[in-house]
Amino acid sequence: MFRSHFKHTLDNKGRVSIPVEFRVEIQADNAMPPVITKGDDCLCLYPQAYWVGYERRIIDAASIDPDGEALLRLVVAGSHPCPVDRAGRILIPQSLREHAKLDREAVFAGMGDYIQVWNPSLYAEDEARTWARSRELRRSLARKMATKVPAQLGGPEETSSSG
Repeated sequence: MFRSHFKHTLDNKGRVSIPVEFRVEIQADNAMPPVITKGDDCLCLYPQAYWVGYERRIIDAASIDPDGEALLRLVVAGSHPCPVDRAGRILIPQSLREHAKLDREAVFAGMGDYIQVWNPSLYAEDEARTWARSRELRRSLARKMATKVPAQLGGPEETSSSG
């Protein structure tokens, strides 16, 4: 599970060290490298084991939905394998650095199953906007969780109508 956030410096070639705290999990499947792709104002770095299922869901959605096809073009067609070198670094392709406005530094934000890679200024702006809405977000999420979480996990009790 990827948690917390860390700032690292990119070198002139576009290489950046993956935070030590993330390296073991991002390289869990040594046979296949992690995958990096475009996100909203950032990049998303996926361990291969998670990427395979995520990519499959997008491909399946694309077969029946034009929105799925659009997402397929953005996420899958824009993805790149991202091998980790012996020093724990990845090379972020120039097109992806431009998309995320990465220059000298990058923030690695743990998102549970994957990592977001941000321009530090954009990350700070997004975090400030999110904190300003935090109460609203919590209320909204609580309502969604209350309708989807089974009773044994703290969700609403099932009601039975016996006659």
